[in-house]
Order: sequence, then structure tokens, then C-alpha cells
Amino acid sequence: MLKKNLCWISLAVVAVSIIITCSPKPSPFNPPYHIVYAKTSYTFKVGIAAVTDTPVADGEKPMTFTIAPILPAGLSIDATNGIISGTAQDTLPQSTFTITATNNYGHLATDITITVLAAPPKNLAYQHDTAIYIAGLPIAVNIPNWTGGKPTSFAVAPTLPAGLDINPASGVIYG
Repeated sequence: MLKKNLCWISLAVVAVSIIITCSPKPSPFNPPYHIVYAKTSYTFKVGIAAVTDTPVADGEKPMTFTIAPILPAGLSIDATNGIISGTAQDTLPQSTFTITATNNYGHLATDITITVLAAPPKNLAYQHDTAIYIAGLPIAVNIPNWTGGKPTSFAVAPTLPAGLDINPASGVIYG
């Protein structure tokens, strides 16, 4: 190897050809130089455990990982391996987060997007599951209950009998 300026020159003879390569001087002190997650966008649901892939981060170890801005309540980043995990408590529109890998020699950042959707409603049931009403008389409202995420709207099929209706926002049946 011949040293010339800041380039280390390697010579190799292959058959009849001479191959000359130039690369930066090798350093035992590498700042992070490559950080990538398997995906650049993650979608989680409120109330459901979530986890990202382990990022590939090249450079001198050990590395620490930080994220900005702050993750939604219930999610956190593992400072030693860069995995984001937890159970989100609130919805979040698609947002960009910057993850920075840092070691004693420098740092490198990459962006990912995270979206947190509402959990779907489950176990929909009414206060009076088997309601018997008398035609022409007002009824006591029938209120729905559910587990999971809050419904965004309610509808009924087939159509309710004449005089009865459903509130599309609350799901209450009245008439």
C-alpha cells in the first residue's frame, strides 16, 4: 500500500490486468455511518401492543438511540437497540420522527413515520338486547355498550320499524 494524500492506494494484479482502488484510510474509530429500519412507516393501534423492527446500525459500538419529537404516551424507544415498543394510549396522525444513533465518535439520524389509529370497537351490545315495543307508544332509549375503541358512527340493517330510529353518532335507539 502506498500512502498518497488522504487516500490509501491498493494495487492488485489479476491475470493480465492491474486493479487500482482508492479508499479512505481505515479508522478504528467509526461514527455511526449507516442506520436503517426494515420499514420507514409504522402503523399502530391504540390499546394494542406494538413493536418496530430492530434497526441496522453500523459504526463503533456501543451506540445509544434517541428520538425526536417525543413519542406518543405509551410508546418508548430502547436506548440500547433502537426498538420502539409499547402500547399507544391515544391516536396520532401520520407524524415524522427522527431517530439518532450516537457513539463516542459521532452521530447519524434517520426518519420514520408513525401513525396510531383508534382500536376497533368490539363486543357491541345493547342495554336491552331483546327489546319488545308496543306500536304507537314511546320507548325507553336503548343505549349501546362496547369494548375497544370508540365507534365513529352507527347504522342498522335491516331498517328499524316505522317510528324507531338510531342516532348515527351515539348508537342510541329511540322513538
